Amino acid sequence: RALSRAGISSADAATVMGLVGGDIAGGVKPGTRLDIVLGRRASRDRPRPLDHLAFRARLDLAVEIDRVGGALQAKRIPIQVDNTPLRVQGVVGDSIYRSARAAGAPPKAIQAFLRVITQQVDLGSIGAGDRYDIIVEHRHAETGDVEVGELLYAGFRRARGKAVDMLKWTTGGRTEWFEASGVGDELRAWGVLLE
Repeated sequence: RALSRAGISSADAATVMGLVGGDIAGGVKPGTRLDIVLGRRASRDRPRPLDHLAFRARLDLAVEIDRVGGALQAKRIPIQVDNTPLRVQGVVGDSIYRSARAAGAPPKAIQAFLRVITQQVDLGSIGAGDRYDIIVEHRHAETGDVEVGELLYAGFRRARGKAVDMLKWTTGGRTEWFEASGVGDELRAWGVLLE
């Protein structure tokens, strides 16, 4: 639809989809910039041909399509991506949300963290001096683009009282959160790695 709105013929749009359909099977991220260059019309009643199209298909892939010898050809440009999870730790001040944002935690990760922690802790009881520990999926491309994924770990340490270590565990396609101190050796080992 975006190509059609730009004035690209249905034939060229179909060719583009044939060339890159597999690369964008999950859809293109909304707001993705399309760099389009159209050629000269063969006649007034014909749409302008596509000469060049460049866009980011995924975080790890850019695509350029050029007309070469009258035919459209695709060039795939891999982009290096670091998949190291993001860990944000800090001390609660007047608000756990504001403290975590100031420490660099993404809003989506903080919201997920609070949903998980409330399974073990009353939010109203969180006070200054308590500590939080957030680990979230984080993909950082060499171009500077970032994608934040799912929360992986939620830790909470009171200035006084019980510590909470919530671990995300997926098995058989089902995801659950476990308090690390009350589960099996495998999850406890995961908790030791986080110390």
